[in-house]
Amino acid sequence: TFFADDNVANTFRIDGIVTVVDCKWIIERLDEEKKGENEAVEQVAFADVLLLNKTDLVDKKRLEEVKSKIRSFNSQAKLIETKYSRVDLREIINIGGFSLDRVMANDEEFFNFDQEHEHDSSVSSVGISFEGELNGRR
Repeated sequence: TFFADDNVANTFRIDGIVTVVDCKWIIERLDEEKKGENEAVEQVAFADVLLLNKTDLVDKKRLEEVKSKIRSFNSQAKLIETKYSRVDLREIINIGGFSLDRVMANDEEFFNFDQEHEHDSSVSSVGISFEGELNGRR
């Protein structure tokens, strides 16, 4: 994890946490009873920006229900409505949104690395690396 490795923590910074939300199914995912942690709840709660995707597949009433449900877990994140996850990159890159104080307010055990975390095994991660710098103007 990012903060457990001093070299990583001293070399890099987290600019912000951006989460893509499927407006058609997010309420059901947030309401799921899980044996371990509910990944949907965790990702919504810790996000700095939430991309409300597939807005073309829901009506206005459902979209308002989605926003209300999300706000019950995260009242501060910026909400951006999208279709096909299309978003101006200036909205999600170099946002300066990450706040360790806010993370600690949401989860006092955040730095307790000895604590057992039981994540949803159906969730996977993908990492992308490349040589050189990211050109924010492109």
